[in-house]
Amino acid sequence: MTGRNRRQSHANETPRARRIREAEAREHALRARGIDPYARARAELEAGPPAVRVRGPRRLRRRLLTALIIVLVVVIMWRGPKTLPLLGRILLLAALFRTLDALRAFDIMYVLTGGGPANTTETLTVYAYRSLFQMLQLGFGSAVGVVVFALVMLVAWAYLRLLRAGEAAA
Repeated sequence: MTGRNRRQSHANETPRARRIREAEAREHALRARGIDPYARARAELEAGPPAVRVRGPRRLRRRLLTALIIVLVVVIMWRGPKTLPLLGRILLLAALFRTLDALRAFDIMYVLTGGGPANTTETLTVYAYRSLFQMLQLGFGSAVGVVVFALVMLVAWAYLRLLRAGEAAA
């Protein structure tokens, strides 16, 4: 086949067929030089899946820090001098709601950034949504949702236990 006939045969191909043909040509050229084109992919597969890192945005960290400060204030009020004994339970309840809202934060992060550049604002709930509905990993997304639920229940149980301990001491 001459160069002119080859150009004419490639003129009618689809963009996908062109990309496949070019990838095969690159692979052939690498193999001709003695380079394995799939060595990196094979090494990544042997290494196993990468660790999942979910980093929260500053706003979420600020919410959790605020909840932690409120909890510390309540604990100090209960353990230290009883200056405001009736305010302790209310502050602990406010800290409970604040912490649960921080753990279940989805709408702000998803609507404003959609996970952000390079997933910097991707919280656990956004990650669950993305893996469940966008990547269609139904089992994995459901498992992340169950983990979020268990985490929220664990935090709520700990706060309620603190509330009951405060009632028993009062």
